[in-house]
Amino acid sequence: MAVLNGNNGVGTCRSNANTRASLRVWLERCGGAMASVISEGEEIRRKVEARRDEDNVLLLLEQSPTLSQSEIAERLGWHDDAGKPMKRRAQTALAKLVGQQLIEPLRAGGYKLTKQGESETSDLRGERWREEIGSASAAAFVGSAHGLNDRTDTAPHGFADD
Repeated sequence: MAVLNGNNGVGTCRSNANTRASLRVWLERCGGAMASVISEGEEIRRKVEARRDEDNVLLLLEQSPTLSQSEIAERLGWHDDAGKPMKRRAQTALAKLVGQQLIEPLRAGGYKLTKQGESETSDLRGERWREEIGSASAAAFVGSAHGLNDRTDTAPHGFADD
């Protein structure tokens, strides 16, 4: 797959019979582009990251629906190399959420979660809670396993080498 960066945004072009035609149309529309080939693994990583961004924005809007794109980026720790908030990253996530009908823009600014968005945030909170519990359980297990190394009598009674 090729990732295309043009004057008006980023697009993708899959390798198929129409690739050249699609690329030509995209180039004409965007006024020039740079293309780079990425692996399937990289494509999956980017999709997972984008979904995580959308989830984070959705959960943030549930608590603070009037945030600007810049404030969303700030709250989520999205900064470029110069330390400026990555408003484009927030804008991309917001556009996806609007397209998925999970949020809707308000005339006065900000966003409102739709019924579907409220349901999704409930599911997300449950998923995040399970992730935290799983991490805490794993940490406790690893900690207890390290404690076994400190013991001199680790074999059950009757199994020790005598």
